[in-house]
Amino acid sequence: MKKVLIILFTALCTLANAQDYTFFEKLKTVETPEDAEVLVAKMAAQLKGKFVYYKTKQFDNGLLRIVYTPEGMAEEAVKAQSDYEDCFVADFKPVPASTDKAYNFDKARAKYETLFPLWQKFFKPDATPDNKTQRFSNPEKNVLFSFINIGEVWAIGR
Repeated sequence: MKKVLIILFTALCTLANAQDYTFFEKLKTVETPEDAEVLVAKMAAQLKGKFVYYKTKQFDNGLLRIVYTPEGMAEEAVKAQSDYEDCFVADFKPVPASTDKAYNFDKARAKYETLFPLWQKFFKPDATPDNKTQRFSNPEKNVLFSFINIGEVWAIGR
């Protein structure tokens, strides 16, 4: 009986820390800007603090950028930032040689303390906040993501 309980406990712990590979699959190819917005909304729900949708912008090079701002941030404060440093930003690159307008997730960025809960929820559940670069990889599933510092903000990207 004791062995059965140990095996059951181990299995439950493994399931609790299991990666959501369907989430990674969704990041690989997003069919429309609207699909990207839905995915980013799911990410934004995991951030520390409350963030609200601000805008989606398509650049001439095909890059799709979705921006969330901290709730209550004034429009003047948003526009005063050079690159949305105090916001949550997700970028999607166009899929090369795609006949449709499909996108691949490139990166999501925000302040460390804002972004870390997202990293921990979807990418590395056993991560501890230490202000250091972290990586998650699974070669069998062709998954590799990093949580890195890029100046004033941190980014989760491929």
